[in-house]
This record gives sequence, structure tokens and C-alpha cells, in this order.
Amino acid sequence: MSRQKRGHHARDQAQKEKELYRLTYSRLVFCYLLAGLLGTVWETAFVWFVTGKFEPRNASFISPFNFVYGSGFALMIVCLHRVKNPFALFFFGALLGGVAEYALSWAEELIFHTRSWDYRGMFLNINGRTTVPYMIFWGIGGLLIIRYLYPFIMRLLNKIPQKLLTLVAVFAGVYIALDLALTAAVLIRYAMRRSGQSALTFVGVQIDRFFTKAVIRRSFPNMYFLS
Repeated sequence: MSRQKRGHHARDQAQKEKELYRLTYSRLVFCYLLAGLLGTVWETAFVWFVTGKFEPRNASFISPFNFVYGSGFALMIVCLHRVKNPFALFFFGALLGGVAEYALSWAEELIFHTRSWDYRGMFLNINGRTTVPYMIFWGIGGLLIIRYLYPFIMRLLNKIPQKLLTLVAVFAGVYIALDLALTAAVLIRYAMRRSGQSALTFVGVQIDRFFTKAVIRRSFPNMYFLS
């Protein structure tokens, strides 16, 4: 192969790799869904293995996608999808995962006055919101996902017609937004009920009707009020 042909081949390969790692709304939505689903499966299986109890850990009322894992790995992909060095992927994956877990715990406490996970008393915990061992897990997960799973997913998505992919992603994005909005509304109303406040709107009445304490406890078995 001549030097000129090698140069063209190298440029073609670089262009293909650039396209493979190009981040779009559609790709990010599918990554959120996959990470959220894997997170639910992992946590549910872990709890079953440790306690012998089957407790779905999706932290949602209408979807199997755990938003902590979905948003955590979506953040990693946005920040690290072009990083190649495995040590950098591990380190920054651990850092971003820990930041995401800490921030979501803090936001839950601020908005709902509840906690769904509390690591106080565990080894190297950070204000009970995350721990260094869990951050190591996030780092390993980020390394594996971005180094191996993300390119594989992108190759699969590239085989789907772009218009169809965008259409599905739009509907999926709306579904995710509705899922998060409903979950937030139910938890806010749950906190209001606990403090003795009656429902003031039709939506609040329907939430009280369908999302009883037992229903909420099934989806958030570890959640407790701080006061």
C-alpha cells in the first residue's frame, strides 16, 4: 500500500471512529434506558442474593429504569465518551458516579425530606450519600461501559434508520420525563399526606387514591423521612 493510500485509509478510519463516538440525543436516550435497566437488574439481583427477598429496585412507578443508574451513566457518557485511557476512564468514572449519587441523595433530601439510601456506618462513606467502595464500582462500570459496551451499542444503533431512531428516542424521552414527573409528584404528595395536608387538586386526589403508602413502600422500600 502506498503512502498516499495509507493516509486515505487512516483518515477514513478516523472519520468512522469519530462518527461512532458522536453523541446525539437519540444515542444518549438509549444509553440512559440501558443503564437504568441494567441498574435495576443488578440491584434487584443483589438484594435477592443477600437477603433472599425479591424487591424490584427500579425506584419508579411506571418503568423498569432506575434513574440513579440511568442519569449517572448518562453523565459519564456525556463527559467521557471520547476518553481512551483506561485509567482516566476508571478515575473520572468513579468521581462522576460518586458525584451523581451524592447530588441525587442531596436533592431528594432537599425536595422530599427523605433518603432512599444511607451509607452512614459503612467503610469510607461520604456523609452517608456515597462511599469510596461504591465509587470504585462506578469507576469499573464506567470503564466497561464506555470502553466496550458504548461502542457496541453505537454500532447497533448505526444499523437502524436515523429517522426511526429519532422517532423512537423522542417517544422514549417523553416517557422518561413522564416517569420522573410522576415519581416526583407522588413523593411530594406522600410527604404532604404525612404532614396531614389534604389534596387540593384533582391530581392530588388521584395520587392519594392510586398511590397508597403500601404501593410507595413497594417501589421505595428503603426510603424514610428525616423528620
